[in-house]
Amino acid sequence: MKSFKILSRHPTLAAAVAAAGIDLSYNEPEARREIATTDKQVLEAFIVEKYGEPIVLYVYDCDIRLLNTFTPFSSCLSGSDFGVAALSTDGTEIVATEASVRYSRNCIYRVQSTQCISKIGAIWATKDFC
Repeated sequence: MKSFKILSRHPTLAAAVAAAGIDLSYNEPEARREIATTDKQVLEAFIVEKYGEPIVLYVYDCDIRLLNTFTPFSSCLSGSDFGVAALSTDGTEIVATEASVRYSRNCIYRVQSTQCISKIGAIWATKDFC
């Protein structure tokens, strides 16, 4: 397991990107469109410290809840299985499985739809964060 300190929490991806000071100058209008479109399904966003650098993560809500890294001007599709990340019980860290530990989409869906939030912190599927 790896853990990453949460520097700040935000209600939207746009707020997290602004707080992190991410450079969108390569094509700011397109980046703002991408952020606005993505934000329609974002539940929460975080700035965390990963390897000494602040990065923006967001929780995307679809059939499962995904923890994604925001990287402007970059995207990737993958049919591979997921790692798992969770919010620590005190809400100060995000804890992620090692990259070698993977679960199917169906397994993630079952866990997310049956978990007891009062006993377990939020659980997210992730591909690029582990």
